[in-house]
Amino acid sequence: MHKAWIGTIVTAALLALLLTGCGDQRVLEKLGFIHTVSYDLIEKEEGPEDDDLQVTIRLRKSDPYTDQVKNETISVSAHTVKQAKIKQNQQSEGKLVSGQIRNVLFGISMARKGIWPIINTVLRDPYLSPRVKVTVVDGDAHSLTNKEYPQHLPTGQYIVRLLEKEAKSHTVPRTTLHEFVRDYHDDGVDPIAPIIKESDNHIAVTGIALFQDDVYKGRLNATEAMVFAFLKSSFSRGGLNLVVSSGDMQSITSDYSKSRRTVQVTRGIDGHSYHVSIFVKAVTSITEYTGEKSTVIENDRIERELAARLTKQGAEVIHKLQQSQVDSLGIGKYVRNSMTYSEWSALDWRSVYPTVQIDCKFKVTIKDYGRLQ
Repeated sequence: MHKAWIGTIVTAALLALLLTGCGDQRVLEKLGFIHTVSYDLIEKEEGPEDDDLQVTIRLRKSDPYTDQVKNETISVSAHTVKQAKIKQNQQSEGKLVSGQIRNVLFGISMARKGIWPIINTVLRDPYLSPRVKVTVVDGDAHSLTNKEYPQHLPTGQYIVRLLEKEAKSHTVPRTTLHEFVRDYHDDGVDPIAPIIKESDNHIAVTGIALFQDDVYKGRLNATEAMVFAFLKSSFSRGGLNLVVSSGDMQSITSDYSKSRRTVQVTRGIDGHSYHVSIFVKAVTSITEYTGEKSTVIENDRIERELAARLTKQGAEVIHKLQQSQVDSLGIGKYVRNSMTYSEWSALDWRSVYPTVQIDCKFKVTIKDYGRLQ
């Protein structure tokens, strides 16, 4: 009798568990998988209090009759992100799910106002991965998201692959929701994100968006972005074209197989001033050289020319960051590590940062000239 009761209880428990699993069935053909979502600011003449969001989503749906995957765009205006999601669900024949979102795009007007309220709301979605990419669109994000580029993959996938490819060569940062939120909450560094722009037949990566907290403050162009990568961290691969008008040398294209960066912080005698030195050692292969001579000139002179030009461009990037009052390089983290917690807490780093003396110095070593050693 006792064993019979135990068997009945176990059977009932297993049945309840199975029935619980059937409560949230999601049939593939009845779902709309959001791949990309974009946010734009709609400015009205009545004033900032009447500003609305324009939220556009690209989704993929499975057609049960043809076994094909269709791409669809839904765009709505709303006061909040949640209100926009409700409106979009009302326009979709399938239930919208966010587990497949790969990219969150912000129009430049939205980025200038501040994107933290949106990111904070998006983060509350339990189905959303922290690896979703954060990207700024130079212009209207809705227009870029809504457009088809016939010679490329569907727009959402096209953007993801474009950013992945550029991030591997360090021309833009690989900024995810996790990384943006981490830097937003860190008082020693400001967030960054790649910038893309719509063209006639394609989408182009145009540089790096610079944020002060969550507010867009400026940008670095493509050349500055590569120099920024040297100053930001060490890496193992990258490409850069430098125009050097010195003697016979006119233009050099090089692939960097290795770059190592170190940062030193020195406090002044008064204890209130700081001197930061950034040292970069880069190993490169010369893949293209244009000049009056067709033969390779001496390595030492090219190395010195490259180091001098990179040092000059690095100083210009640092000056631009300080003028924009954005600590995108994370200099504050190194200053913070050089003092006690109480000293850092008493320091107003935001106001001190533009006055800090920051120097950089490059050393370049040529490994080879492509297939020519």
